[in-house]
Amino acid sequence: MASLMDWLTKIIPTAGTVLIALFSYWTSKQINDREQQQDERSALREDLKDQRDRNAYLERQHIEDQKKIDALNKQVSEYSIRLIELENKLGVRHTFTDVNSFGDDEV
Repeated sequence: MASLMDWLTKIIPTAGTVLIALFSYWTSKQINDREQQQDERSALREDLKDQRDRNAYLERQHIEDQKKIDALNKQVSEYSIRLIELENKLGVRHTFTDVNSFGDDEV
């Protein structure tokens, strides 16, 4: 019995030290994991912000390009109307051929 008591008095402090070491390792691992998750979330937030900024820029570019296209379409319409007016004035008809036609425009 005495040897068992001696063995327990030697083992209990060692087991306590091991438990404290394991607990310390576990808590530091939890802290590191939490910090890593926070870093990953921050990186994802930054990526999302960059993507939103890029999307906003592309949307503005699209709007500007659409305005340019609309202005060009309006200009083409004005020139087409002017061409028709001149043709009517001159008494000439100009028929535009299809893109698939192999000949020149017909007059």
